[in-house]
Amino acid sequence: MKSKNILFLILALTAILIKAQDNTSVEKSIYSVQLGIMGVWGQNEIKLSNTIALRTEIGLYTEIQAGSGFFMAPEITFEPRWYYNIKKRASKGGKYRE
Repeated sequence: MKSKNILFLILALTAILIKAQDNTSVEKSIYSVQLGIMGVWGQNEIKLSNTIALRTEIGLYTEIQAGSGFFMAPEITFEPRWYYNIKKRASKGGKYRE
């Protein structure tokens, strides 16, 4: 498990240090809300480099338990995202420009 985390950090740092050849990039910041049967979450995705973003998610997870009834718990997650084929999508007409 530790070796996978170290490998991911090395790949992430390498991607940050490599300069892109053109302006193809992820959005600077994206906000969204997700409503569901099991809870509600708010998300924000922040640009770290042209191909890497950090997704932050805050929400309330709900659960119905047999003995105690209704249960609600806060949930916070941080998730790095690597958009590995963003240049290919842009060349096909996608909207991935700054």
